[in-house]
Amino acid sequence: MPPIAEALDRFDVDELQVGVDHSFSWLGVDCGLTDAASRRAAVDYLGGMYPGWTRQLVDRDVAVSRVELRCAAEDVQAAVYCMAELDAAAALGLVGDLSELSADSDVLLDALMAQLLQVGQVAGVSLATSGAATVHVRVDNQAGRAMAHVLSVIDSVAAGLQATEAQRALVRSSHPGLSATGPVTVSVTVKNQMVAMGLNIAYNGVGWDDAGRLMAALHGRSAGDKLSLIAAACAAERPSLIGVELGPSEPPGVHAWAPLDVVRSANKPE
Repeated sequence: MPPIAEALDRFDVDELQVGVDHSFSWLGVDCGLTDAASRRAAVDYLGGMYPGWTRQLVDRDVAVSRVELRCAAEDVQAAVYCMAELDAAAALGLVGDLSELSADSDVLLDALMAQLLQVGQVAGVSLATSGAATVHVRVDNQAGRAMAHVLSVIDSVAAGLQATEAQRALVRSSHPGLSATGPVTVSVTVKNQMVAMGLNIAYNGVGWDDAGRLMAALHGRSAGDKLSLIAAACAAERPSLIGVELGPSEPPGVHAWAPLDVVRSANKPE
């Protein structure tokens, strides 16, 4: 049975999304599990595939608030989200412990987060079966913060994570419009005992037209046209999010997620 079919059959999936990146060589399906029983079942299931990863969660008694299963072809990856229960210190401590950060990376992560927390608050931590641990900071434009200050902080963090000047200029010009429709999530990832060079910025509530224009501007008109096909297939009013992956190489990555109709598991009681 393909991984996505097994996930749909095994768990009570309450959210189903399709995701694409700018190359459209990758098409993922994200099964969101927010029901407590399904989360426990998923962690047990993943324990057979990633025993060390799951044991870390159990040993630390981490409160799991969401599990995402992302399936592409025959590959299944998972991310466990620990949201809301963690303050900034607890989030950084959890990421540092699980990633066994080097001393220099620990200092760098603290410095980056100190900047981001000037304009936002920790939304949570996600731990992925790929070995990555990510801290998510939510920046809300409605919180009365001056846009110039928000942009200055994001630009500084992006520079610290080796985003190119062209990418930083793109964020400075596009962020005010893209962030007008909802909160923005800025994410810093740790992997292989180091802070990963790159910054992920996810925009919520952006319309398909704006998402398509961003995709086309960075990766050509054909990429924007293909995103339009995904929009038609999903029949969703707008994407769940559009994300920009800044980093030391050009062009920056772009990914989009869009909701599909919820598919209930075969074993879900009526």
